[in-house]
Amino acid sequence: MDNLSTIKIARAGNVIGEFLAHEIGAKLRDGSLRATDHYWKKGMSGWSLLGQASAWEQPVQAHEPPPIPANIPTPAAPTPAAAPAYPQSQRTIHGRVLGYTFQTSSGFISGNDGVRYAFSAADWLSSDKTPAPGLEVEFLTNGAQAKSIFVVFSAATPPATTTSASNDHYRSSDDAMVSGVCAGLAHKWKTDTILIRIVMLFVPLGWILYLIASMSWAAKPTKGR
Repeated sequence: MDNLSTIKIARAGNVIGEFLAHEIGAKLRDGSLRATDHYWKKGMSGWSLLGQASAWEQPVQAHEPPPIPANIPTPAAPTPAAAPAYPQSQRTIHGRVLGYTFQTSSGFISGNDGVRYAFSAADWLSSDKTPAPGLEVEFLTNGAQAKSIFVVFSAATPPATTTSASNDHYRSSDDAMVSGVCAGLAHKWKTDTILIRIVMLFVPLGWILYLIASMSWAAKPTKGR
């Protein structure tokens, strides 16, 4: 097929075939050839892309084929810059004190962003609390340093309650003749229930005390305890 109508087709730096002009159009349509393939025929001074209109159908003067063009390599993606070891901008975050040394007046906080921050006594602004491991704090980041540190308390932590004197006494729920006051006292004082009942009968205003205790003391099991 070495005549003026023969067209060489190259792909990826290699000739993949020679075709007549009227064959190329059909092969482009069925996908056998691609618009990104290169072509050359006698008379051309260099290779051209097959998809450039129908230039491969035009007659040219005879020449020897030039070197086959190689595929142009795709430029490599730029390597992303390494992330800084610590945040550069100031942010307010929470964390927990890991430790504190009074000799050096310095310590470390583990931030909830996974970074460990150093701090000094001058940065500790909660005057009612001294730095201690486990304390939850809020602070301002400055690179690898923690600034303006305040102790915070979790909303889930229940407030401390004061136990009233009435909670020290209780009624028996499983050893009661009336309301269990005497049985509860006997259990608390580790004595005989009958003795407490006898004493209650002879204590002045004992029945009033009994009524008050019946209404204010909580009941709990005492047998076998």
